[in-house]
Amino acid sequence: MTIGEAAGLALKAHGAVWVAAAAAYYKYGDRTDLFEKAVRGNRSARQSIRDSVASDLGKQLQPVVRNAAGVRSSLLDASGAYIEQSIDVTESEPFYQAIRDFVSTSAGALLDYRLILQATDRWRIWARRLSHCILALVAWETFMLAAAGLVLISADLTMTANQWFTIASFAPTAVAVLLLFVCLVVVHAKQGVIADVRERHDPEA
Repeated sequence: MTIGEAAGLALKAHGAVWVAAAAAYYKYGDRTDLFEKAVRGNRSARQSIRDSVASDLGKQLQPVVRNAAGVRSSLLDASGAYIEQSIDVTESEPFYQAIRDFVSTSAGALLDYRLILQATDRWRIWARRLSHCILALVAWETFMLAAAGLVLISADLTMTANQWFTIASFAPTAVAVLLLFVCLVVVHAKQGVIADVRERHDPEA
């Protein structure tokens, strides 16, 4: 393969990758817009979970607090006289039982709240990595296109090209594309987790 043929091949291959990378950057590069689309409805879903948890906790504690309001314990003071004192409801067995019942009945909502917070944080991290991978790929392909164009302009195109140099020029491209797909898979996986939680707790969001 001559230098001219190798440069022409590089122009075609890297040109195609550059177009694909530019399209990917247009779609995924702006994390502000991407974040807004991906986590739309998250706030209302989290608020719905908080409201549900607060309501369940109130239902469990209300009868305990109501019953404890009329209960008083008799104690001896320093003079030997009996005095009445309100008991601390938070130290009572009914209170502990109410908390255990609340945790048992609301475990799913509590786990979903933790899940949506973690998924959103992970989504941000991997969306940033995705954006950086795309930008790095666009920069590399731009460099390779410029290098191939320079070779076509200034080099002796009839000389035999070293095929290993041509192959090596695609190694960074392959690595960047692989990382890009990994990031894309993780981003969509986290987005799916967020959508599932929203569907369970705020389907109209």
